[in-house]
Amino acid sequence: MRCLKPDAELGDIPLPLRQELTDCLARWRGSGVELSPDDDLIILLEAGDGVGDLARYLGDDVDHVDDFYPPAEWVADRGCCLEMFLCYSDAGNGLSVILPRTDEIDPQLLALFTSYNS
Repeated sequence: MRCLKPDAELGDIPLPLRQELTDCLARWRGSGVELSPDDDLIILLEAGDGVGDLARYLGDDVDHVDDFYPPAEWVADRGCCLEMFLCYSDAGNGLSVILPRTDEIDPQLLALFTSYNS
């Protein structure tokens, strides 16, 4: 799991995922939401991360990962990845959680993200 801030360097991330992350950061910068350089804007889930890791990052101590459903506003299919948006305030502050579509990604994470679109 990587936490990306507004000025994140993405050079080590392969295309096309790097482009999607660049676009996501640009959406955040153009959103009108007041951003701090210390804000985590994007959580990039990686191989080896599971539902429990995401739950713990979000401050949820779930006993069973089947019981965890983050309060997502929406999930968008970005082609090479899925983006889940979590909104924390009326001002639009929040977090984009990015799940790459790769064979190494935990199937439970993929099922969690896709459950928002069913």
